[in-house]
Amino acid sequence: MCLKLKNSILKLCPESALFGDNKSDRKHFENVAKEAWKAIPNHVFEGCVNSMPRRVQAVIAAKGWYKKY
Repeated sequence: MCLKLKNSILKLCPESALFGDNKSDRKHFENVAKEAWKAIPNHVFEGCVNSMPRRVQAVIAAKGWYKKY
């Protein structure tokens, strides 16, 4: 999910990789991030929700230890 969001941000605003640490760039980045978030299709979120029982069960089976996701 994070990678999809990052790629969407870079696609919408390639110059975002060069933003500095100033108020103007942060505000611009915030607006682009909101737009990118809205552009993620619902099926991506549905996939995350639908996979949760399997993921939780895997963590339980691993007794809380590391699981690769």
